[in-house]
Amino acid sequence: MFAIELHETPKTHPHAEATYRVIPFGDGSFGIEITAKGLQSEIFVELGPPPEGLQAEQNLVVPMTLVRGTRGYIERIANQVNGAYENGWYDACAVMIRRLLETLIIEAFEKHNIA
Repeated sequence: MFAIELHETPKTHPHAEATYRVIPFGDGSFGIEITAKGLQSEIFVELGPPPEGLQAEQNLVVPMTLVRGTRGYIERIANQVNGAYENGWYDACAVMIRRLLETLIIEAFEKHNIA
């Protein structure tokens, strides 16, 4: 019989540019998570971002629950507000907030037939 060393934090494999982490499961089994360094960035360079853009990881400015299920362009603008703020692009965030407000004003005027 042999013992398995469990790692809570990622460890670098000595012969490769990769990290691995052993994940124990409640039933006594385990999984191994392997992350190759640079692979993610190489894929991004080859494929580029998705056509719809990347999804913001956090909703620091506009909670997506407020706009989810509304018009798609409103959801995209809200995502860009959050993504710009998340990346520290505060001027871009302000511009997108202005665009969101303008869009919502136009939507409100159209809904109430106000010229």
